Amino acid sequence: MSTVRKKAREEALVSREVIEASDRLLRETEKAIAADPVRSVRMQAVRAEVKIALRLAEVRKDSGLTGADLAARMGCTQLQLARMEREGFLGSIRSIALLAAACGKKLTVRLD
Repeated sequence: MSTVRKKAREEALVSREVIEASDRLLRETEKAIAADPVRSVRMQAVRAEVKIALRLAEVRKDSGLTGADLAARMGCTQLQLARMEREGFLGSIRSIALLAAACGKKLTVRLD
């Protein structure tokens, strides 16, 4: 291993102070969200959307389809598909079901 690589591994990318400040900010933000029921519900919804968007991208990759292939199967543009996968703009349940079907999957909705 080169000396440069060794040094890079040993040096932290950010200082401990930055990490601690970031952790503190995260805790304070979570407290503020928990104290406000409306914010709490909205935050839970955002987290659910992110999980769904990540899962959609995973399903497409597991199916072996390119973005262009899947968009063609769904009858949408590659841009619309990318927005679903990356930006979390999920559209309707019908859109998600269409994506699942195009990947050979079945959409199941569960409320816990």
